[in-house]
This record gives sequence, structure tokens and C-alpha cells, in this order.
Amino acid sequence: LHNMGGEHSSLAPPLARLANNPEVINIQTEEFWDQLVPDTPIPLAQVFSEINGDLVRTIKKTCPKNLATLCRRSVLKLHAAVQTGVAKYESQAQVTNVVRVLTRVMPFVFEDPAWSGFWWTPTPVGVVMSMPAGSTEKPLEKMHESAAKERETTVFRDPAPLAETLLDAILHLMFAPTYTASKPEFRVAPHMTAPQAFVPVWQVNPLEYIWYPGVGFEKTLPSLPVVEENRCDLLRLLLVCLSTPLYTTPAQLDPLGNPWLAYIVGGQHPKSRALFQTLINTVISYDPVGWGVPYNYVLLPDDHRNLLVQLSGQLLAVMLDFVPESQDSAEEHGDATDTSDLPAQSTETALQGLSVSQREADAESGGKNMLVEWLCSLHDERDLQLLATGLARLLHNPLEVTWMPASQKAVDFNKELLILVWRLLDINTHFLTFLLRCDQLLDVTLAVLHMLNSTRRDFTQPGLFHIGVYTLLMLSGERNFAVRLNRAFAEALKMDVPAFSGTYADLMILVFHNMMTCNNKFLVPLYDVMLTVLANVSPYLKTVSLVAANKLVHLLEVFSSPKFVLAVESNHHFMFYLLEIFNNIIQYQFEGNQNLIYVLVRRRNAVLALQTLPSTLLAPPAGTSTPTLPRSDHPSPQTSPPAVRAHASTVVSNSGASAAAAESATASAPGSPSRPAAAKPNDSLSKRLIRTSVEAEPDTEHFSVLEEIGDTEEFEPTREWVQSWHSKLPLETVRRTLQILLPQIEKLCEDKGVTDESEIIQFLKNGTLVGLLPVPHPILIRKYQSRVCATVWFNCFAWSFIYLRHLTPPVWHGSHVKLFRVKLSDTD
Repeated sequence: LHNMGGEHSSLAPPLARLANNPEVINIQTEEFWDQLVPDTPIPLAQVFSEINGDLVRTIKKTCPKNLATLCRRSVLKLHAAVQTGVAKYESQAQVTNVVRVLTRVMPFVFEDPAWSGFWWTPTPVGVVMSMPAGSTEKPLEKMHESAAKERETTVFRDPAPLAETLLDAILHLMFAPTYTASKPEFRVAPHMTAPQAFVPVWQVNPLEYIWYPGVGFEKTLPSLPVVEENRCDLLRLLLVCLSTPLYTTPAQLDPLGNPWLAYIVGGQHPKSRALFQTLINTVISYDPVGWGVPYNYVLLPDDHRNLLVQLSGQLLAVMLDFVPESQDSAEEHGDATDTSDLPAQSTETALQGLSVSQREADAESGGKNMLVEWLCSLHDERDLQLLATGLARLLHNPLEVTWMPASQKAVDFNKELLILVWRLLDINTHFLTFLLRCDQLLDVTLAVLHMLNSTRRDFTQPGLFHIGVYTLLMLSGERNFAVRLNRAFAEALKMDVPAFSGTYADLMILVFHNMMTCNNKFLVPLYDVMLTVLANVSPYLKTVSLVAANKLVHLLEVFSSPKFVLAVESNHHFMFYLLEIFNNIIQYQFEGNQNLIYVLVRRRNAVLALQTLPSTLLAPPAGTSTPTLPRSDHPSPQTSPPAVRAHASTVVSNSGASAAAAESATASAPGSPSRPAAAKPNDSLSKRLIRTSVEAEPDTEHFSVLEEIGDTEEFEPTREWVQSWHSKLPLETVRRTLQILLPQIEKLCEDKGVTDESEIIQFLKNGTLVGLLPVPHPILIRKYQSRVCATVWFNCFAWSFIYLRHLTPPVWHGSHVKLFRVKLSDTD
């Protein structure tokens, strides 16, 4: 056991010399530098304990050349391991120590702008690197002969930048036999010399060493805990290499300006494709429940595998955000990724990647995201099924019902999974089409709704809200999604929503209602997105439960109240969405939606009051001569978080149209006559109808959050402003429905003495409005379209939760992060 920072620590003497001695230590002084990377593994916790931020900054101030030499020698050590091999125990220990030291030091180098160009200086050549005896995978004589022949036939180029040498070594070591890749014939016991038949790491075919079975790889290779730990170390270092955006302000952040990321995903390395496949398979093949044996994770811990899945998901989230402009425009015009007309080909063939000349041409032209291209090319049914099953299984994990408490392992990387699902739906139309017709669609939907509902009061999760809601928005643009929502919800309800008997669509309505009435200011920018989702699916909802119908009408009452409408200039848009929902259901799904019709009749004043809304909004309060207009209750652009502001501006589009244009299209659709005169409510009917079993919520329920937001913008509504949008409210369909049904229901109550709501609902079920309503309006579907500001926002979000995932050990904690503010709690 190593002394954690004690006086006998192997790291203490060299670190003390670097911190206290301004003397420059030559890069060739192996005896000193190798003390930092001994041939016995140093625990990760010890490395992070002894090499802290203050120490690195002290070395940087005392003698910056020594810090530069430490980084250069560490990179050269990894490069030497790639050339010789890591089959021997001592060489593996040295590589592990180098990886951990670089993981600890690099964030404190990145934080200093003066060092921004250091990693792009040429890699030193001619530096002596001694490896442990017996670590070479060929006899030294043969290696020297081979190297001499290679020098005779090789055209020498300028040394690669230090960053590229480091990334090259990391990618090669990802598939190093006995270190990160296991095969029976490559099992080598500690302190044993490897067989001489081994090939150098850089010559290994990575397609034979994919870590886990899945997309394009069916073999199951043995995986030992020490191998999984080595994989975690390398993935953590790779994540650190890509973390330069953390030290950039949001205003200066360029999602395409990360050269580390461009090298990995730009197709400049022959093993990039194998890395992508490995990361995907690592995530989708993970099954924390296994055979379902209670407490299996206690008896057989898989902590390294769990961490491995987290790191893989985080790397995928970062890599998928890098989409060069040339590739983005090609995808918009449909030039790049459609493989439906191509002959079927094996995934292994697709993974071979581009030729060297093609990769060089792409690099010169700015490159592409090869991960995005590969994911776009996946269209085989088996691969798509593996993706859908694996992601749905992990997303659904928190909803697993067990008889014994905590008897099944619960995973905690929902953000990584949700980003991966969202990006797959966005870039691969084959996956979207497949998911819409497979059984996993509703599992994914239920998991997203559970995630949103369970965290809706958490003020620290604005990013999760946006990802979840936008995933549903992307799905809602497809007709099959809305049709599948009509399936009866029969699972055990593990959410705090009102008890109901209905469909998945009812559950979505209840969850969205909870989110809009939970007093969380970070959900305010998502109100119109949630209503857009409901508007998109509403033409296909065959039935809405009584509970869900009451929630919809309650939202209309809230969003049409003077206090809310006059708060912000755009708040009246919510009424358009809700009326569109009602109109769609009445026009296209009247049969079967008697519950919604009944609630509209019961609470008809909410609809009828809209016809006289201008006079209500501008009428002065009792006892005053002029109206007292409320201040704005929304967060202003100056007070809301930058991420929320950027994202809110990109919420919904209808083929590029704005929400106002969408409202105009709905209002001016063929068959939508001008606004009729207001219908008078029937008081006698109100007295005869029995009170509904689901009571109406108080109108003030929604507004407590808006009053707590703080400083707001001044907004002065005028009569012209009110009339400009009120004249476009699509009231005719709902008004006409009430005008026809109210006399019929009143007559039923008077003639038969009906006092039970079930009888009225049955009467509505047997009724029809065929030929009595206006001509059906066109169905309007709004689809998600990405924007640059959304890309920046999601980039910030991804790095924020990655930062928080790595507090133990503190990978970035303590460094001067600029991308967001880090606030310590009182207990820290």
C-alpha cells in the first residue's frame, strides 16, 4: 500500500524539487523524471492528493520550463509505449502512472492563456526513453534492424504537434492487448515477459479488440477489473484533452474551434472509427440488472464498468456537438448521410474508414465529424435494434419495480443517455423511423417523462429540462409518435401525478401540467415548447381522460387571465396553442373525446370569456379611473441565465417560421370564419349539472413562480396591441361546439332529470357534430430545427454536468473554469 502523501511517498521528493528549485532540469535526465512515473502503479487518489493545483501553479511560476518538460516527457513516454508495447506488468504500471499524472496536470495548464500554444509546439525528437526490461514485443536487435530499414525508406516530415502525439498515443493504447483489450491468447501474468510474436500496439487491428459486443461486433471478449480500470484512466485523460472549452467564456466559445476535438473526430487517425464503435457498444451493452438476482451489484460490484459507461457517454456527448459548417450545410441539403438507396454493407466494412489520401483531403478542407457520419450511416435493422434496446433499458432503469428495497442497481447517467438519444434522433433518420415503430418508443417516452416530473422542482437542472422537452418535441413532429401515445398506460405509476385511467398521452399532459405549475423559473422558457408538443400530437389523440382534460382547461384559464397576459408581450401565444389543441381534437377526434367536450361544457366560461378579453384586459380595477398595468413577471434577458436566454430563442420552428407566423397560419387557415358574436352562458345548465369528480384548480396556482422571479422588463400593453392578436384567436370551432351542445345537454337534464356526470358523458359519446362545425383547418406540425446559439448552449450544458460528475477525484475542480460559474455550498 502506498502512503497517501506521507513522507515515504515516491512522488514527494521529485515534486518538492520541482516546486522549490528554480534550476532547469534537462529533458534527458531520465533518473530524475522517471521518479514521477515509477514501474509500480500509484493509486489515482494519491496522484490527485499530492499533485494539487497550488503545486502545479508553483512549479509554473518557479520554473515553467520544468513543467513543460514534465508534460513533454509524459507524452513521449506514452509514445514509446505505443512503439514497443505494454505487455509487461512494469510497462503497464508506467503507462498508468503517466496517464494519471497528465490527467491531473493538464487542467492547470489549460487554465493559463499564456500556455494555449504550448501543446501545439513540435514534439521533441531524439529524447531517450527507457522502457522496463522485457517490455518490448520484439527482440531489440530485430527492432533496431526494422527501424534502420524504415529510416531508409521513409520520407521525413516535420515533427507532429505535441497534442497530436498525445492523442495518437491515447487512441493506440485504447486497443493495446493485455492493457485495455483482452483476448485469451494475450493473457500475461504480472512480472512475466510477453511472447515475442506480439506486434507493436500501433500495428494492432482495432476492429478485433472492440471492448464489448454490439453494433458491428458480436464477439464477447474477456474483461478483467484491472483492464476496465485502465480503460477508465485513458477515457478520463481523453476527456481532459477535449476540455479546453471549460477555460473559455461563453461569449468566446466556438463549438468548432477545438483542435483537439477536430483531430479525434475529423478522420485524421485510423483508429477513430473503432473508438466511436467502442464507446457506443460500451453504453448500449451495459445491463446493470443482469439476470435480476437481488443485490447482485453488492455481491459482484461493477463500479469500473459503471464508470466506464459514464465516461463513454460523456465523450460521445462532447464529440457529437462538433459539426463543421460544411457538414452541417450538406446534411441540411440531404447530400451526406442518406444510405437508403445504397446496397447493404457490413458494419465492419463501413468502419474501415476513408483512405489515407481521403482523410488528408478532409483534413485540408476543414474535415468532418466522422462520428456523426458513421452514426448517420447506421441503417441495418440489427444495429438499430441494439441501439434502441440498450438505450431504452438504461433509461428505464430508475422505473424498475422491485419487491425488496434497493435490490437492483440504479444507474446515474441519465443526462449522458438523454443527450445520446436526442442526438441520434437528430442525425439519423433511420433510427428515428425505427424507434417510432418499435416497442422501445414508449419506454423511452416514459423514462423522459419520469425524469422531467421527478426533477421539476430542482432549480439546478435547467439543462436536463431542455434536453428532455426537446427530445419530446423532436418525436412529436412524427405522426407515428402521436398514434403510439394512444396506447393504454398500464404500468405501475411511480410518479407524483393524479391517479388516472388513460393513455400515455394523458400521462404527458399531466406531467406537463405539473411542470408548468411547480414554481420553477427555469421552466418558464419551455412553456411554449411543451404546448407545442401537445399541439403536434393533438390531432391524433383518440381519447383524453377526464383528469387530463381538466388540466388542459385549467391551463387555458391560467394563461388567459389578465395578470398573465399583460405580464409579457408574448404571453398571449399560449392561448393560441391551447385553442389549437382543442380545435384539433374536436375537428379530427371528436368521437372518443367526450371527456374533453364535457369539461369544456362544464368550464365553458374559460372559453367564452376569451371573446370579451380586450375589454377585460384593459378595464380599470374597481374604484380607479385608469387601468393599472402589471409589471412583467418573466425573467428579462439581463436576469435570466445565459444558457436559458440562448436556448429560448431557438425553441420552435415551422420550417423556419416563427411562432407568430404559425399562429397566423392557424388563424387564417381555409374554413376558419371570422370571430362570431359571444354566446351567453346558460346559468340554468350550471345549476343542473352535477359537480365534476375532478375539481378545477384555483387560478392563482400558476402565478406564484412568476412573482418570485425578480426584476423585470417594463411592458406597456395598448388597446391596439390587444386587438392585433385577439382578432386572430381561433375561437370559432370551440364556440360553435358549445353553441350546439349546450342546448342539447340542458334539454337532457330538464327532460330526464339527469344529475350524474357519467350520463352526460355517455350522451356526448353517442353524439356527433358531422356537418355542423366549420371546415376542418389544416394540421400544423412544428418541428425542431437546430441553431448556432442552441449548439453553444448544449455545449455549455454538456461540460457543466461533466464537470460535476468528476468531483471525486476532482479532475477540474480547483482550476480556473470560465465557461460557467462554480459556486461552493456552505458545507464544501
